[in-house]
Amino acid sequence: MALWCHKIIALKKFRLERNSQSVLDSFNKEVKMLASLHHENIVKLYGISSHLETDYLLMEYAKNGSLYDYLHGEEQRNYTMEDGIHWMIQLVKGMDYLHGRKPMPIIHRDLKPQNLLLTENFKQLKIADFGTVKELMPKNTTQIGTPGYMAPEVIEGLQYTEKCDTYSFGIIVWEVMSRRRPFDHLENPNAIALLHKTAIKERPELDVKLITDCNQLIELIESCWNHDPGKRPSAGSIQLSGIPCSDIYIVKPAAATIAAPNSGPTPTPSATCPTGTSTVLIADEPLPLAVNKAKSSVPSSRSSTSSNSSSNSSSQQESSSSSKRRRIDI
Repeated sequence: MALWCHKIIALKKFRLERNSQSVLDSFNKEVKMLASLHHENIVKLYGISSHLETDYLLMEYAKNGSLYDYLHGEEQRNYTMEDGIHWMIQLVKGMDYLHGRKPMPIIHRDLKPQNLLLTENFKQLKIADFGTVKELMPKNTTQIGTPGYMAPEVIEGLQYTEKCDTYSFGIIVWEVMSRRRPFDHLENPNAIALLHKTAIKERPELDVKLITDCNQLIELIESCWNHDPGKRPSAGSIQLSGIPCSDIYIVKPAAATIAAPNSGPTPTPSATCPTGTSTVLIADEPLPLAVNKAKSSVPSSRSSTSSNSSSNSSSQQESSSSSKRRRIDI
């Protein structure tokens, strides 16, 4: 993280190929497009900065980490079906905003819990990591995404639309309600196996009591991950508010130690901003970067996040004993 214009931001480090003017032009066009996005469920991109041929994305900081860490991290955090539905409602709102952009809809192409960040004491969800975002052109055939969440038409190299994000959404809903990773029932759920299973119309197992007890939830998940993209609902037509929510706590499977899928290294926000940076784009505010001074001025959020999580967990456990909530192991 770093301090910029009196606000804490996240820095994402990357290296841009500078030998091709067409690559630079395409990158600058995409960054300008992303910087124009304004939605409460989209992580804000403020701009980019460069130093010694290393580039940095200046992004909104979400202090509570990713949804993946919340679901599968070592700490056993409690959440209910109602909490999960609330996250998914926010995800749909962000998707609908992207898909409804003019003049061209925007598809994310890599929606997964690792790219969904939480803030406001884990209550607000924001879509992040737009490294694979693309404006919806007449022919999209590039295979980009993460096995397990990637739509079959993307895997097969066919033309695809924003409905590939709808497929990913269906997998994420299943994951949130089951607190399991996609295809975890396989003996060896490697990337090739996940791609193959998806391509032959197999899906994660719907043998989760919380899901099987709710017909509306089953219908939603199955419609979203339908093999035929034409039969998947658009983000704007997905309705979650009518799904009956129980107040059962969704608990991780017993003795499950879950590591993130091998989808490449995850960039870690830099603790400092390099000196001598040159700003090349900014969204809303002037960009004379003062973030190089942030090394000693940015407080660590680890302790506050931990305390928030502890107090949240404690309050939930207290309410569990005094209300009708009950715990269920998936």
